[in-house]
Amino acid sequence: TQIHCVRNDNTWNIRIYSRHLSEVTSKYPEAVKNIKLSLSRCKSSHLILDGEVVAVSRKSKEVKILPFQTLTTTSNNAHLCVYLFDCIFANGSSLLNNSLRSRRQALRSSIEANPGFVDFVSHIDLRCVADEDFVSKILDKSVHAGCEGLMAKSLSSPYEAGRRGGDF
Repeated sequence: TQIHCVRNDNTWNIRIYSRHLSEVTSKYPEAVKNIKLSLSRCKSSHLILDGEVVAVSRKSKEVKILPFQTLTTTSNNAHLCVYLFDCIFANGSSLLNNSLRSRRQALRSSIEANPGFVDFVSHIDLRCVADEDFVSKILDKSVHAGCEGLMAKSLSSPYEAGRRGGDF
C-alpha cells in the first residue's frame, strides 16, 4: 500500500491506496487509527509511505501474520498491522531519487513503531555476498513467520514504482 499522511493543524488526514492506486482507506479504519498514533512525534506535515496492511493475531504476546485471505474476508476477528518499508516523500520533498538507505532513515525518523500495530519490515543489511545456506535459513524463518518470501534491494538504489529492487 501507499499511505498518504497530511497534517492540518494537529490533525492527521490518512489515505491508503492499493498497489494499483485505488483508494482503500475506508476498508482499513483500524490501520488508519494505528498510523495516526505512530505519527504523534512526526515533525513533517506530509509523508508518503510504502508498506503493507496485513491481518494479524494478537492472542498471545507474539504477533502472528495471518494468511492474505483473512484480510479480504469481512467477517473475521483479525486485527490489522501496517508494516512499513519505505518513505517516498517527507518534509516537502520527494525522496524518489534518494537511496534506500536514506529513505529508510527518513521513515524511521518520521514514524514511531508500535509492534503489532505499526512496525518496520525486518531487514538484514549484507555487506558481503551471502552464502546459499544463510539465505535459505532466512527464507525459512520468513515463511514460518507467515510472510510470502524475501525481497532483496540494493541500499544505494533509488525508488522505482513497480520495480522490486535496484541493480546489484
